[in-house]
Parts: sequence; structure tokens; C-alpha cells
Amino acid sequence: MIFINDNQTFHIKELNEDYNQQMLELIESCPMCSKDIDVIFTRRPDVFLLSKLHYEYLKFAGIFYNDDLIAIGMVGYEKVFVNGEEKYVFHFTDVYFKKEFRKRRLYPDFAPFFFRSSYKDSNLGYALILNNNIAAEKALLKNYPGKNNVPFAKKVAKMAYKTILVTFNKKINSEDKDFIIRNATEDDLQSIYQFLNNDYRDRLFAPVLSLEKLRSMNNNRPNFSIGSNYFLAFYKNELVGVVSAWDNREIKQTTVSRYGLKYSTSRWIYYLGEKIFSFPPLPNIGNAFKDITVCDCAIKDNDYKILTNILEYIYRKAHKQRINCINFGSFEGDPLLNACDAFFTEGVFVNLYLISKDINQFEKIKINRPYINWGLV
Repeated sequence: MIFINDNQTFHIKELNEDYNQQMLELIESCPMCSKDIDVIFTRRPDVFLLSKLHYEYLKFAGIFYNDDLIAIGMVGYEKVFVNGEEKYVFHFTDVYFKKEFRKRRLYPDFAPFFFRSSYKDSNLGYALILNNNIAAEKALLKNYPGKNNVPFAKKVAKMAYKTILVTFNKKINSEDKDFIIRNATEDDLQSIYQFLNNDYRDRLFAPVLSLEKLRSMNNNRPNFSIGSNYFLAFYKNELVGVVSAWDNREIKQTTVSRYGLKYSTSRWIYYLGEKIFSFPPLPNIGNAFKDITVCDCAIKDNDYKILTNILEYIYRKAHKQRINCINFGSFEGDPLLNACDAFFTEGVFVNLYLISKDINQFEKIKINRPYINWGLV
């Protein structure tokens, strides 16, 4: 597919693994920058692997200028719950532009490549944009008369992404002998499936699970097992919480490219804390954080105190393993976010957008407890 922009010719084509190195170089040229720290979210060694674990069908595409890859994007399809019903939706994501092309307004020429056709007749999807990324939001929300197959978009929710910093070790606080937290076993898989599925059915974009799908997902994730990564909470022998936490650094990394004054100072504090209190050391520039991410999460009655106890259980394990941080995200206003108050945390907000070529779709969608699997995006 060829298009002209400001008298320059660009080519769009689907990308496969042959372009993996070029895609990695483009992604790593686009750090997320703030006053305090610059980080790169990368996917070494294989850009495609994380998406293949998540989506039933996916398509990566890129824009080329003089044979140079200057932009990429991806659309992935999955079966989820929408208004309590099973539905195929798409996730429009992994959009990166080289810095010198970001003001060229290439999005309305790029988007039709993804949306001129769909998988399983899907006509609804979503996108996530970091809060205050004004340029990306304007491009997504703008209408483009005369441009076919550029979807409409609507901002519908704000998602909070919390990073729990692992510093001092935590003691076991709960003295209630009726409340137990433990690692799961293979024998718990049926109970995990039922508990998650009961919670997910009422959540926008939560995955539709089957026992076999859950087993397959767990078997295919690198560095993941039911016994090591699922944590269960029981009260008087009743299952009241299911959480999985995944160290996915084998396929997804958060690499530091710059420390600002705040984190440069923090590194000295961490250095002293490492000697006295066994703080996990912060990574050097060019290295990745040692982090784990909460993926599956369902708590009875959304009782954040239950989640606090589970996170403390995970935190103690993370401290022993010298993990830097634990990531947890949910929609703004979710009571479960209060569980993070028991820890030192940093956080960002991410906006959730509905996407469709049919603008009438938006008014039909109930924005009920929107779900994102943060370990796989």
C-alpha cells in the first residue's frame, strides 16, 4: 500500500519476524520520558512473542520511507466479555513513530491498513494511551472526512497503573487463623477457572476463559507455572481471592535510559538500604528493572483488604528474590487500588478508548469495571 504525504512517498506493509530487529530498534528509539526518569518498554528478543501469547489473531504493519522503517502498529483480536456477552474485539496498540515523523500526521493514512477488514466480523475495539500524551489522543479522536476505514474513537475510562516499590521487608500482619494465603497447585486449576470466570463475566473486555484455555495460557507463558505464580486467599476454607503475578522479563523489559535528580538521589538511598535492610538495588542505566506484574486478579466483593494481604505475601517473596517492584493496575475508582496504600508506590494514568468504524456502537457499551491484562500489553 502506497500513499503520498507532503509530496513524499511512503509504503505500508505487513510485518513478520524478518523485521524483528528493525522493529526493536524503532521501539527502543522511543523512550517514555518524564522529569524523574526515562524508560524504554522493549520486547527482546522477539517483538511478536508477547502478542502471540495474548491474541487469537494479530497483524503488525509498518510504514517505510526510502526502505527505512519509520512507524509500526499492531491490531490483535481476542474473545472477551462486552455487556456480559462473549464477543470478539480488537486491541489497537504498539504504535511507534520515529521522532522526526511524529508531526507529519501519518495516522489517517496508516490506520486504514488495519481496519479495512476485520477478524470474526469484529466491529469494536479499544486502545490505551498514556495520560497527557496529547498528540496521540488528538490523532485518535479526530474525525477524518473522506478517509475510509479510519475508525471513530471515544475516551471512556481512566486506568491507574501502580508500581509498588520493594524496599523494607514486610512482616506477616494477619493474625486471623481463619484467613490463609498460599501458592496454588495443579489441583486448584478448576477452582481458579471458576472464580476468575465468575468475576470476569461482569467486566468490560475481560477474557472469556475455559479450563483448557487457562491451562494452555499458563503452560505457554515463559517463566510461569500455576504453583509458582498463582496465589490464593481463603477465609474459613472459602476461596476469596485469586491473583497471578508474573516476572515476564524474558519477553518484555522496562529499561532505564536516564535517571533524573529524584531517582539519582534514590539510588544512593537504595544503595545504603541494600547494605542495611537488603533493599533490591535499582538498575544501572541501560539495564532493566527486575519487576513482576499482577495479571489475573479477582477478589470476593472487591474487598481491598484481601488483596492487600495477597500483595504482602507476594511482596515478601519478591524481597527474597531481589525484585525491584510489583506492578498492579485497574480502573480509576476501583476499591482494589486501595490495596496499594500499604506500600511505597509510584503511578501513572492510562486512558482507555473505544474504537469502531460504527460510531453508534459506543452508546451501546456499558463501561463496567474495565479490564486490562497488564502483563500482556
